[in-house]
Amino acid sequence: GIRDDLVTGVQTCALPIYDMVNRLDAVNAASAQLINACESLSWLDLDRFELAVTEALNNAVIHGSDPDQTDRIIVQAEIRSSDVTVRVRDPLGTLDASMLTPEHAVSDEACSGRGLNIIQALAQNVEIVDGVLVITFGNTV
Repeated sequence: GIRDDLVTGVQTCALPIYDMVNRLDAVNAASAQLINACESLSWLDLDRFELAVTEALNNAVIHGSDPDQTDRIIVQAEIRSSDVTVRVRDPLGTLDASMLTPEHAVSDEACSGRGLNIIQALAQNVEIVDGVLVITFGNTV
């Protein structure tokens, strides 16, 4: 639910942690749940948000899952009047902050590996903290 943040005086809605089945066919439902929670934010470009979140979840399934796909992907969102932050932890937790550096940028001709570049282009801020992908969309209006 929505609560007043006593420190900043901004309303905050922290969605419950979403425990996503580690399969590509679960990505659309998880993305839809996040989009539905953010629909009232007139400043948020839902198309960019959906693309970034879907890419993050697809990457977690494809690159961060165990072969039998029994582990779950953990997704959490914090929605504030000034920003939306989505956190994605893949089962293997193999993300490292160095993956966001220019040295790891992938060429346009590569067959794969562009997911983090796409997410960085769409979001206001992207970080990897303790193996968790943290994507932030800010209100720039």
